[in-house]
Amino acid sequence: LKPSGTYFRFREQLKHVIVQVVREKFHHTTAFTPDSLEKFLPKLYDFLLLEVQRCVNKRIVKSNRFTHEKSPATCRELLLFASEAQTEGDMELAQVFYKRCLAMDSCAEYWLAYAKYMLLNQKLEGAEAMLKDAIADEQSNITGMLIYGLLLSQTNRMEEA
Repeated sequence: LKPSGTYFRFREQLKHVIVQVVREKFHHTTAFTPDSLEKFLPKLYDFLLLEVQRCVNKRIVKSNRFTHEKSPATCRELLLFASEAQTEGDMELAQVFYKRCLAMDSCAEYWLAYAKYMLLNQKLEGAEAMLKDAIADEQSNITGMLIYGLLLSQTNRMEEA
């Protein structure tokens, strides 16, 4: 790919898309400091990974490949597994289950469950992003709006709350 220039064209196309995602999804328009960049890159990586998984899953379903095989777990089962992993104290495994569930189906209920997990682990910025996604997915989600308002008040952003 490198000798033909395809890799570089693809990379240049992705640069603009990623900049647009950072501006629209994360509301960040200024240059990063080294510390803020270090904190931001894992969030961006997680978001992009979820989007890639979601797109791949949609593509597989549309092409009817592998439909004869039963999915190993439904989203409800994955949420149950995540809850059990949290109870057992295995937060990394719980996060894996939440991400798998969101990759399968990104409804407001699953974004909200993942946001609650993030709040329990004191990841306020991640929880805020998940709550925004839950509210964007379903504007009438009162629970999501209440939790988002509480989160904003905890971070001393009363006007937004």
